[in-house]
Amino acid sequence: MKGRSSIRRLSNILILLVGMALAVPACEKSPPPPPIKVTKRPRKKTKSARTSSSAGKMATLGKKPTFSYNPQGLADPFQPFIQVGSSGKTLKGVPRTPLQEYNLSQLTLTAIIWMDGGESRALVRDSAGKGFTLKRGTYIGNRGGRVKAIKRNRVIIEEPMRVYGKESKMRQIVMKMPAEGGKK
Repeated sequence: MKGRSSIRRLSNILILLVGMALAVPACEKSPPPPPIKVTKRPRKKTKSARTSSSAGKMATLGKKPTFSYNPQGLADPFQPFIQVGSSGKTLKGVPRTPLQEYNLSQLTLTAIIWMDGGESRALVRDSAGKGFTLKRGTYIGNRGGRVKAIKRNRVIIEEPMRVYGKESKMRQIVMKMPAEGGKK
């Protein structure tokens, strides 16, 4: 038993010495890298964009130059680039409202609010369930259609139709209320 414990101690000491011998060279510091030299380029003296006469006048008066803005001939920065809904006509290929982004076949007539004074309203919805209110004159559909009339059970929409070689004609599209059972 004594022989085994002494062999164990010697092997542990040997392992410890070998580990220390390997660790000592790794702890030595390497020399630092040489310092980087930064050289500054001399600045070239250039004349400023302002003339020396105006700068000289301000320097003699001791005042700072003031900023002045002349908007003559320039676009107004606060006006929008695209004016939506300014004219009664739709721009070809440019939808002005979310309702004009849909094809008429994507919309379903859901409800009609009938008033005697001619201010009737209709409600259409898209396939996602989003609803839109219509009145007479509202632009609808991506082909430039416009609500012509709202009747008790239908909405009449006029849409321009281009006939080849002839002037464009207006065609009427009728959106009917679905029957009570949910069928059209």
